[in-house]
Amino acid sequence: CGARLPLDASPVSFVSWMGGDRDGNPNVTATVTTEVMLLSRWQAADLYLADLVQLVEELSMTHCNEALRQRSGQAHEPYRAVLRPLRDLLRHTRAAIEAQLDGDPVPEGELLHSLEQLWEPLHACYQSLHECGMQIIADGALLDLLRRVRCFGVHLLRHDVRQDSARHTQALAELT
Repeated sequence: CGARLPLDASPVSFVSWMGGDRDGNPNVTATVTTEVMLLSRWQAADLYLADLVQLVEELSMTHCNEALRQRSGQAHEPYRAVLRPLRDLLRHTRAAIEAQLDGDPVPEGELLHSLEQLWEPLHACYQSLHECGMQIIADGALLDLLRRVRCFGVHLLRHDVRQDSARHTQALAELT
């Protein structure tokens, strides 16, 4: 039919109860659930980081729209200037998760917490490339990454945590 999927569409989503099956499995503790959630965030950051390293390498062009020019601080290579801080944020996030998993102090600094932190700079680059007549470049690896960001978010998948109903009953009894 030739119709393009909207840029921000996410026609599929992923859910897992790995590490969240607490309704009868004595091996699934709060620690296990936390580790699984941290590992999925680490994996997401690692995969996005690999994509960003590639994009920073590829997007060396100097022609951009005014919005990206302003955002980049008038940098000679505006796409790289916009994407490098995101790459560094992913590196720092990955290191912080590793520290948390190892029981070490988490390094200070901003961490990746929301889909918008990823989406916004990538989308700004995408819009600029389209506005500047570089649709083929925009619709390559950058579009693929934008679609993955919408599909997987910052956690790679949504976690379904199941708890024994007796625990819920006990918690509600204590509240009322």
